[in-house]
Amino acid sequence: MKPIDFIKLILKHKTILTVVPLIFGLLAVLLTINPKRSYYSETMLYTGIASGSSIEMDKTFNYLAANNAFDNLINVIKSRDTQEEVAIRLLSQHLSLRKPNHKFISDESYEALMEILPEDLKSYLATNKNLDENGNLDYETTVLYLTELMNSDNSNFVYSLLSLMIHIIHWRPFQK
Repeated sequence: MKPIDFIKLILKHKTILTVVPLIFGLLAVLLTINPKRSYYSETMLYTGIASGSSIEMDKTFNYLAANNAFDNLINVIKSRDTQEEVAIRLLSQHLSLRKPNHKFISDESYEALMEILPEDLKSYLATNKNLDENGNLDYETTVLYLTELMNSDNSNFVYSLLSLMIHIIHWRPFQK
């Protein structure tokens, strides 16, 4: 095929070559105009326990030891201390933000959190001078403050909120 024949072929089908990409481009824009920013996450841990793999490859696989290791791992994940630590760190991450950041929390969830926040916690967040390079509260300082607040008594906001979160987590069993 000569170049002139190719140009004639393109000119013959110019309507299709322009309309189809425009339709698909418009369709892509319309379908992604208001995406739902709520995600479901699932993880799988590969620890080498079940396969028996280790640095010492000549060892034999012990089913009872692997079963015991999995039980210990699941107990650590389900333990209240681990769940409290994760909950405090997640809450600290959200509270350390000066405004919603879509990497961590949606606008709606951030606003809902700020609405239920008591005044003493709001005043701490407003007066705390420990800021990181982005102008947000220092994460570790916020974690320490929330941990101290939670451990101070069982009637404060942080203790109530985290107890509710842990109760919800315990309510849903681990699923495969």
